[in-house]
Amino acid sequence: MSANPRGLRDPGRVDRKRAAGTGFKPHERVQLVVAAGQRSIRRTTTGSASGTFTMRVPGVDVNDCAGFSATATGGRGSRATFKRPPGQCPVP
Repeated sequence: MSANPRGLRDPGRVDRKRAAGTGFKPHERVQLVVAAGQRSIRRTTTGSASGTFTMRVPGVDVNDCAGFSATATGGRGSRATFKRPPGQCPVP
């Protein structure tokens, strides 16, 4: 594990309508791609001074059991992924 671990937090545990990332470079431009079933949603944001971000992901219900994946790629080389396979429902 690196000294500055990156990650995408499980949206069902943080906020069911937002994606949250940590460990990115300060003020790094981040592109988030969320794939759920046949849908793919692409959003872009700029991280904070501490290298974190949150953003809404419209059209993806992270509470259903269909599964989804999310990949965040920073403009300066940071990268993080999160996957929930189908059938693994979030804990209420």
